[in-house]
Amino acid sequence: SLLAGHETAITDICFLSKTDTFLSVSKDAKICGWSCKDCTCEFEFDFNLNYGDYFFTTYANKFKYIWLTRYGDCIFLIDLTKRSIIRQYPYPGIKSFEIIISQPNLKNSYIFAVCIGAIQTTLFLIENKFDLKEKKTFLNDEKFEKNEIIKVCQSGVIKIVKNSFEIFSF
Repeated sequence: SLLAGHETAITDICFLSKTDTFLSVSKDAKICGWSCKDCTCEFEFDFNLNYGDYFFTTYANKFKYIWLTRYGDCIFLIDLTKRSIIRQYPYPGIKSFEIIISQPNLKNSYIFAVCIGAIQTTLFLIENKFDLKEKKTFLNDEKFEKNEIIKVCQSGVIKIVKNSFEIFSF
């Protein structure tokens, strides 16, 4: 099906947990919500942000909120029900932003954000109102290269370069 809600190239998609909806975002920061049943556009909104490569980050327990990252620049927290940006965090050189939950099956679990940038990697604790409290920062060295794929999982940072991978623990 054609995703007709966008006028510029789509840079990412994600599925919203507990719904039959997936989201797409384009280079002009326009977000569209699509039905998984018939691919119709259920909603769209434009935040009038700078042109760039945007990508989503979600986590299962908070499906009304989504993190939108502009590669190399900034992270935005979006309230999907209010269709508004509720937090904005500059992070120059950002390459990856992921959410991890410590002890996900326990009531007293902690939610962390990992920002991997061109120069440094930072682990943040996400507090009550989505405030990012810096817990640990370290400078990147030769472990991170220019042409690579980087993702974060419960075990640490996964780096893929030329069909091989390494995992760096926190």
